[in-house]
Amino acid sequence: MPDRGGYIIRTAAEGVEADEIREDIRYLGRLWAKVGKRITKSGTIKAVYSEVSHYMRTIRDLITPRVEKIRIDNKQSYDEITQFLEDYIPDLKTDVELYLGDRPIFDMYGIEDEIKKALSRKVKLKSGGDLIIDQTEAMTTIDVNTGGYLGSRNHSETILKTNLEAAKAIARQLRVRNLGGIVIVDFIDMIDPEHRHQVQRTFNKVLEKDHACSATTDLSPLGLIEMTRKRTRESLGQTLNDPCTVCAGRGDQKSAERVATKYFEKYYM
Repeated sequence: MPDRGGYIIRTAAEGVEADEIREDIRYLGRLWAKVGKRITKSGTIKAVYSEVSHYMRTIRDLITPRVEKIRIDNKQSYDEITQFLEDYIPDLKTDVELYLGDRPIFDMYGIEDEIKKALSRKVKLKSGGDLIIDQTEAMTTIDVNTGGYLGSRNHSETILKTNLEAAKAIARQLRVRNLGGIVIVDFIDMIDPEHRHQVQRTFNKVLEKDHACSATTDLSPLGLIEMTRKRTRESLGQTLNDPCTVCAGRGDQKSAERVATKYFEKYYM
């Protein structure tokens, strides 16, 4: 941009399409023009720009031409989003609708159930297997289990099918839960080298759809894949949950036997 400055494209843009970058440039240009007008019109000390609310950040960061409709149940938020799209993304054809029904909008679309699933430690797979996701301060571990799935073929085919399904499910869970930092995935052990390559290729391919940058190691002899995923903000669990006051965030508490024993030791011994 001659005589007007330029743009810094950060590593988060790695792998995105040129059209997405152009759209960001157009948005920033309109935003800078708005800020400039506020500066010239302002006769007093006031903020000319500040970070927007959470739902407005969602619109700004995630809206694409593929989004057909945005349905909102709050008039103030509806007005803000409508004005934002008119000011900064006027070419977008997305329909914005104000929902005024009696039934809560989250209940109508099953959002609460989806949030509950996204916060659950166990994720069920369609095949009958499951994922066990444990998030700690140091890292996140994901364990793949066959569960009750026996399969219609031999044991190795059952394991392959479960691992392939798990690879796709894990990539989705990383996005939904916004898990970042170090992640260790423990796939079910596979003997056949071709099966191992299939799982590795599938996992790397589904991770390409993730907007957050990630790096993975090859599947180890123990069936482990180590990976890192860029932290963009707090995870879903950190955003919606608070540490347990009983177990101090450890996820467990003293058994009835331990409490009873401590009680008897204190008062009867």
